Amino acid sequence: MRRHPIPVLAVGLDPKADGILFNFVLYDFRHTFATRRATATQGDRFDLASLAAILGHSSLRMIQKYVHPTAEHQRALMQKYDATLQAEQQQSQVNDGVMVN
Repeated sequence: MRRHPIPVLAVGLDPKADGILFNFVLYDFRHTFATRRATATQGDRFDLASLAAILGHSSLRMIQKYVHPTAEHQRALMQKYDATLQAEQQQSQVNDGVMVN
């Protein structure tokens, strides 16, 4: 896909003289949409199968090209997983009659 620099038009600016250009294609919106829907908070998040269907993909492999989770999002998910795991372990110990602080 060919990228075309698009000048930024703003009042009082001469984009060419100021060297203000975006390296942007309309297709970039698909990546932004997919990433934001896949990494949204629980109530607004799209499951990957539905997201693939919305984007017109026949397989989940294609969606991997569009979803770009940030390191912060990955870290937050792992922290949530860890907290859930610890809570389950504590509940299991309570059910077994062992109490751990």
